[in-house]
Amino acid sequence: MQIIFDAVGYEDLGKMIYKEGWVKYFETGPNREPLYPCLVAFSMFISDIFHTSYIPVQKIMQIIILFVTQILTLKILRTLKVKTSFQALSIIMLGFSPALINSTFSLFSEIITYPLVLAIVLISPKIWQSIHNDSTASVIRNSLLFAFLYILLISSKAIFEYQILVFLCPFYILLLVSLFKKNYVIFKKGIIFLFITLGLINSFTYSIKSLNQKYNNNFAFTDRGAWILYAKTVKRVEPMTSKRLKAFLTSIPGEGVCNRFADPEECEYQSSFADSGIGHLKSLELYDQGYRREDMNGIMFSLSKELILKNPFKYTTLTFLESFKILFWESTQIGGVKYPSWLSQLFSNTLIKNGIRLLTFCLSLLGFFYVLKVSFQNLKTHFTLNENKQSELLLLAFLIIFIITFTALYSLSTIIPRYSFPIASLFVITTAYSLDKLFTSRIKT
Repeated sequence: MQIIFDAVGYEDLGKMIYKEGWVKYFETGPNREPLYPCLVAFSMFISDIFHTSYIPVQKIMQIIILFVTQILTLKILRTLKVKTSFQALSIIMLGFSPALINSTFSLFSEIITYPLVLAIVLISPKIWQSIHNDSTASVIRNSLLFAFLYILLISSKAIFEYQILVFLCPFYILLLVSLFKKNYVIFKKGIIFLFITLGLINSFTYSIKSLNQKYNNNFAFTDRGAWILYAKTVKRVEPMTSKRLKAFLTSIPGEGVCNRFADPEECEYQSSFADSGIGHLKSLELYDQGYRREDMNGIMFSLSKELILKNPFKYTTLTFLESFKILFWESTQIGGVKYPSWLSQLFSNTLIKNGIRLLTFCLSLLGFFYVLKVSFQNLKTHFTLNENKQSELLLLAFLIIFIITFTALYSLSTIIPRYSFPIASLFVITTAYSLDKLFTSRIKT
């Protein structure tokens, strides 16, 4: 592990929580989401018992998290009835992926989201089936587990506080359909699920925001979302020259592609570092105008909204195009880890690093659109009441909804490969499923 960039912040927060407690965490906030720093603090606690560095302890825990991710991926693939050969290839891919292995051995928070995302995708069709076929008690149990998993996920990445509101759309539609068809049993159980889920999650996020307001005067879960949104909005609605458009389009596959085919200065402007600069300068400008720090998030959101409304078509088009960055999640150049010299040379090889990245993009794209097609073809069957639902089709539907909602929200802000990692295993699953079905159909014909 190299303690650089964001890793410094996670180490400092972990040390703060371990040495000075949660009050200090809130007094110096709003800080980064609490779950991963809490894990770092736990590693420090264990390391003190054995009088060693916390880093080996942290690495062991993160290896265990990756192993659990592989187990949950295997469970999903078996539910989808994917052939054993493709199951094996998927698990091997997760175990050898340069990007995911990098995240396992770096002090970045994405690793902790992997099993949580898969667990949510697994339990969602069970809740759907419970609402249709099981008792109210079963719905309550599943709802409590679902809410708990999402609370952990939000504690890892605050963006999931908003993602869940969109992810639950099928359940909103189910309520309307059941009410229209006068199936009050399903309607009642659906209401119970949404009440428990949204009630617990909103209570948790409100508590964190209230603690931040009490100790640092900021009613916020974290402090990074608003200025990132503002920076990206500025870049998408401002006048677009041909050089800047070229840099924007070539930056979608990655900075290396952009630097090769476009102007380097324009490529730098498209980077996440430029986003930080724009957001920071706007913050300083607002401070100079006399605005308080605690008002900054609301002002940034309002300014972003005004800019979007001035040119909504251009903003939407560029946001949609930039969302394809999520498919370029594989990379040998993530950072935050020191490799052995032989591996560093291997990962620096142009053919290898670009070949792995391009192949993974193509497979992820294929898997995404194949599963999207299958889900659309079976859309009506999911909302047919009082009918046994096929676990395979339901699982596919919720998996693709999770990918879409996650991508849609992240496309509003900055997308770098590391931010795609929470759904990387979902792309591996969609790839395995699509290849399995395509090969099977070809053999039959």
